[in-house]
Amino acid sequence: MKTEIVIEKFQKLPASLQLQVNDYIDFLIVRYSDLAAITNQEEEQEEEFELTDKIKNLLDQRITLHEVNPDKVKPWKEVLTNIAKKYNYEL
Repeated sequence: MKTEIVIEKFQKLPASLQLQVNDYIDFLIVRYSDLAAITNQEEEQEEEFELTDKIKNLLDQRITLHEVNPDKVKPWKEVLTNIAKKYNYEL
């Protein structure tokens, strides 16, 4: 998208909306620069990650618990939403 077109459209908005758009742009810049930093950290950590016997045993235990109690499973979206709400994180 050409910058000139975006600027032209932005200037057609009422001043109050321009402020909201500006705030949203600031939010996106912070959010995605943070995500880029997190992604880089995760990539570095992945290179150093080792699946130890202790972790393998823990995973085996969790799978066994799941197989014994399949009705206690929650969908990932629900878990993620609850965690986000608990820690006041915007998804």
